[in-house]
Amino acid sequence: MEKQLLLEAGAELAAAGSNSSSLAFFGLKWIQRRQFASGLAAVPSWNLPDFMSPNEETLDVNDHLISTVFKHDGPCSRRLLLAFDRTYINRALQLCTTPKGQIMAGCAHRPARFELADDSQIVLSAEKGEEQFDLKQKARANEMESCLVWDATRPHSVALEIAAYPVLTAASLDRRFEQLAPDPTHQRGKWETLNRLGTVLAKASSVRYIVCDGHGSHEWLHRFLLGQEVAISEELLQLLPFWRELEKVDLPPTSFPIGYRLVKYEGVSLHYFGGVAHIQKNFVEQLRSSLRTPTFGKKMHDASAALDLGLFPQSYIGSDAMSDFQAALWLSPMNYVLDPVATPVQIPWCLEGAFAFNLLGAHVVGSVLHSSACRKWRLEMAMTGLCLLDLGYLMASQRAKDLGVKKQQVWLDARTHRSLRDLCGSVILVCWGADGHLCFPQLSERKLEKRFGRVRSCFSNSQMTVPDYWRASAQVARKELHSWKQGRLPDQKPLPEALSCEEFSAISSRSFAAALRFSSICSGISEANLRSMYNMAMASQSFEPEIVKEEGDEAEEQEPAPEGEDASALFQRIRRSQAFVQKDSPEDLSEELPADMAMPELPEIDDTECSVVEATAKGKPADPKVVEATREVIEQGAKEDWKADLMSKIQPRSGRLTLSSALRGHETFESAFDDLWRLLRYLRLGPEGADADIIPNHFLTRDKIKKNIRKWQNLLQHQIACADAVDRLPAMRVSRQQAWIESCEKFRNEHSPSLPPSISIHTGNAVAIQRQNGWHVALVLSTWRVYKKGNGSQLCPKELSKGSLHSAR
Repeated sequence: MEKQLLLEAGAELAAAGSNSSSLAFFGLKWIQRRQFASGLAAVPSWNLPDFMSPNEETLDVNDHLISTVFKHDGPCSRRLLLAFDRTYINRALQLCTTPKGQIMAGCAHRPARFELADDSQIVLSAEKGEEQFDLKQKARANEMESCLVWDATRPHSVALEIAAYPVLTAASLDRRFEQLAPDPTHQRGKWETLNRLGTVLAKASSVRYIVCDGHGSHEWLHRFLLGQEVAISEELLQLLPFWRELEKVDLPPTSFPIGYRLVKYEGVSLHYFGGVAHIQKNFVEQLRSSLRTPTFGKKMHDASAALDLGLFPQSYIGSDAMSDFQAALWLSPMNYVLDPVATPVQIPWCLEGAFAFNLLGAHVVGSVLHSSACRKWRLEMAMTGLCLLDLGYLMASQRAKDLGVKKQQVWLDARTHRSLRDLCGSVILVCWGADGHLCFPQLSERKLEKRFGRVRSCFSNSQMTVPDYWRASAQVARKELHSWKQGRLPDQKPLPEALSCEEFSAISSRSFAAALRFSSICSGISEANLRSMYNMAMASQSFEPEIVKEEGDEAEEQEPAPEGEDASALFQRIRRSQAFVQKDSPEDLSEELPADMAMPELPEIDDTECSVVEATAKGKPADPKVVEATREVIEQGAKEDWKADLMSKIQPRSGRLTLSSALRGHETFESAFDDLWRLLRYLRLGPEGADADIIPNHFLTRDKIKKNIRKWQNLLQHQIACADAVDRLPAMRVSRQQAWIESCEKFRNEHSPSLPPSISIHTGNAVAIQRQNGWHVALVLSTWRVYKKGNGSQLCPKELSKGSLHSAR
């Protein structure tokens, strides 16, 4: 009897814990299969929405359930945020039980009235016979489109799915669109997105804010919600649910064209925000790219010098392009100043362009993610960022014409520019039209990306099918909702009072004047000339620089070589200038240098007091005196309470929290460094900064370079080892590679002994480059190595051999 009770207890515990091995031991593994297959039917009993491919009636119920979870005090019921995106899944058909009954899941969802029926949940029944299992012609879904809803009026909120549709990467056909659209080939995805999301938004009566990324299929949705024109006929528009009922309202008059209008649905304004995290990562990728050198006026972007000021190499090269942390480290204000405690701060000339672009991006991203509660300040940030983008593109067009290159080579990619501008327009619209409560840092798609990560973490290989995603997402939401109900409900963040038309116009004038002045000091063009160029661009076309196509760009103009010096003489001049950098032959070092490049005389040195550096690759400890001196420097830096001193000095000065106030009293870019850097630090770092939740330790980069001082003797030992590598080769051939190296080295010693044994390039090298028919002296700023992914290149922070070089700046 006792043994029987133990067996029953063990079986019950195994079934409760879903332990597959224990269930197999008791012969009850079928229980787990049944619980797994029928688990989705219990989702409504967990007080969760039935988000598994819901129809219009189910969407109504889901919206009511979600709105009761997020209580509100305002008069308007629309206050929630809906974010949607896709994640990949495995193509597979599986039997499962949902609130609809026994279904076959795994096929694709299609909006109502499309050519093919919705196959996301194929209900099975005995009456249908064997034909219902003939699914060979059904298309299997390979992506899951999730619509996640949370409360945007509170600093923290649980997220609930209102709908999750299994879809195809390729767009589905709609005969109505095929017949009425003039060119439907590349627009089917946009039409399908409008139909699917229109159905969701029409039933989601509590949603006011919509967030999504910049995928091409979302293009028409962006334009509708930003009040812009969409190239579809009125007949097609009347076929769209929700979208045909939108009302567009013009903004108050401004000193520059904004290009966006307020959108209302049933008398309440709706607001769209592009994925701000994706926009920032794409912006950083544009700055890393070897395809262009972004230029703001005359300030050329290059961030290689930031490596010496604490920029992490992983963030510099972009080892993970989709990492928010690496993007935030790239844009850290600590990467630009020589000493953050100094007053005023100093920014090296080679980082001025990177600093200007960072300030531009901080105005755009900071207008969304910054925690400031001031509506006027946020509106001025967004308007200033929009004006900087327009003026920057205008100056880049003129710069490209002067250099004889294409515009894409001196400015951001067109899609990135448009996304940044749309984000500014979204903030302008919400500052003008929103009321009630809103917490701006919640207007990000990171919560949706985290949900995808948690769902995938439920599987050991991160691979899942349609029922797997539904089941895992329901379990994650159930746990989060339980924790949410157990804790204290955060207070709603009220919005300040609405702005008047006069205040809106005054802020626009101040923002445009500040952007005009900043562009003037960066380009050397007077404000009057810049304003004239801007007005001419406005009059000549509808100024949308993000979608202007550059056609007919002429080839680069030929620049002759300097008079009195041919290419060979110039190359020898460059070689002599690098004589003290590379380890060359003795006769090369003994050549007489020109008067203007003569090396200073070295003082007399006693050999007994010299430090001996051993020529080993890994670097053994040097002279004890040098080691002790290095240790003293490190300990002295560690004892300094520089963080407290830094916090007291880098706060913005009183009343200088905008670009217009930071430029007050400054006539040049250099004189404004201190106030501009304090403004950048206020926008990105600090407890209210846009990147505060990603980089909790603002001094992470400075800590690294202060504690881990670069050991100069190790670098010198590595250079000596590389230079002597050829001399240490064995006398007899061991491999084809060594034989080839010996042959080349022998040829070099016979014909050109002044040339180095190997050719490499590194940041800071002086080189001779040939442009058209002339040779010119150039300073290497950045190098890219050949890389398999992306555009075929990746930034390289170390010395690079010529064979691995992709391009150099």
